[in-house]
Amino acid sequence: MACIKVSGPLGERLIPEGLDGVVTGKRIDEEIIGVSWDCGPHLQNEPEVERQLEGAGIPWGSAIAWATAAVGIQKCTACKAREYILNHAKELGWAETFRQIRDTFK
Repeated sequence: MACIKVSGPLGERLIPEGLDGVVTGKRIDEEIIGVSWDCGPHLQNEPEVERQLEGAGIPWGSAIAWATAAVGIQKCTACKAREYILNHAKELGWAETFRQIRDTFK
């Protein structure tokens, strides 16, 4: 299986190519730097930050809410919805999580 190599602020990682050849899972702050034709055991599905937060028992949504509050950004209703969605990303799966978050911007 082919994977797309991306690089961003959190380092480099591999994203598996979708069944229809579409790259899903690339974040806005990442750029495509190449292709790996053998994802094998090197496939990195979670950025290092996500593993660290999970190890500390801190949900993604709560971590982002804390950081935005620390810099003075007030929560709106959509922000609270995004916090809840991100805190339940494991149960939802990443595709559904991204779909729900995208819907909060409508």
